[in-house]
Amino acid sequence: MSESRHELEPYNQHVDIPITFLPLPSNFNPMDSCHWSRLLEQIQHWLVNILSDSQHWSWGCDAFWFAFVAAYPDFPSGNWLTWDARIPLQGWFIEQWLEDRAASLLGVDHSRKNLLEQIWAEFCTHTMLFHPEPLFSVD
Repeated sequence: MSESRHELEPYNQHVDIPITFLPLPSNFNPMDSCHWSRLLEQIQHWLVNILSDSQHWSWGCDAFWFAFVAAYPDFPSGNWLTWDARIPLQGWFIEQWLEDRAASLLGVDHSRKNLLEQIWAEFCTHTMLFHPEPLFSVD
């Protein structure tokens, strides 16, 4: 775990930046890359419409990369959609992912199911920094 991951301060009620992609719909399936792809689009739309000098921006970039990798687990190989150029390919999660992918080409591999379980666990922990409410909507 990178030190930069802990630089974000927890949720601050005085900062009013609504997180429009949370809570997740009650039918969100973290084991389905199609669900992650829809979430990815929502995060990207939110992210490019907030100030890039806010802590929400840094937090949102990491949330974006969680969703991106869950939607396209072969990244940077394979096919994937181009993301908005305003979102940099940086942050503790994506940088670690790219390092680990390089290692996986040397023989270490994980199943898609295990990968999605790990990303889901990290995403849940990460979202609590700025969204302490329940992660799923109640229908």
